Amino acid sequence: MEMRKLSSMDLFPLLNIMAKIGIKDLIQEVFKKRAEYVKKDKEGKAKADNAEADNAEADNAEADNAMVGAEVLAQITELVFLNIGRAQNEINTLLAKLCNVAKADIEKLSMSEYVGLVTDFLAQEEFKASLNVIMSSFK
Repeated sequence: MEMRKLSSMDLFPLLNIMAKIGIKDLIQEVFKKRAEYVKKDKEGKAKADNAEADNAEADNAEADNAMVGAEVLAQITELVFLNIGRAQNEINTLLAKLCNVAKADIEKLSMSEYVGLVTDFLAQEEFKASLNVIMSSFK
């Protein structure tokens, strides 16, 4: 199924979907944790810059940041999977508009076709750029 690029008018249903999934609080939590990681990373680098610093300490800070980043990603994934049903109607409507088909056609897709369509949507550069702008507004 061919999907058009996102336009400015797709923002409104997308925000509605994000609200129904409950992603705002999670985004705020991600930024809070990211600030903590940046602080730890800076502290680790400052210690590494010190001639007497232990390099293992700086390596541990980087490993901790990577582990916590993976934990945050897991939390986001869990939240989306737990709450995606709340926005099923809106997601199907948006996908139908993007593919210029009836919503019923989206609902009839096989699981693999549907997941592929959602993956294509999430992979769009316009989506990624818009999500970055939206997320930055929650800082």
